[in-house]
Amino acid sequence: MAGDVTSLDSARRMVATDVRTGAASDYVRRAEEALALLSKVETPEEKAAVCRIAETWLNLAEAELNRPAER
Repeated sequence: MAGDVTSLDSARRMVATDVRTGAASDYVRRAEEALALLSKVETPEEKAAVCRIAETWLNLAEAELNRPAER
């Protein structure tokens, strides 16, 4: 029976990891979309704002990946 519980725990961890990875992937995609706007903005202020937005999305992705797995 212990093997079944271990497998269930492993499955739960895997699902939690996949959820975190999926969310992080979404955040990275949004950062890429923001960076694609750099070629369309003209002023240094606009470029700085786009970079801050992309950095925020990447920080969210990193936080998602570092979040402890839920049990």
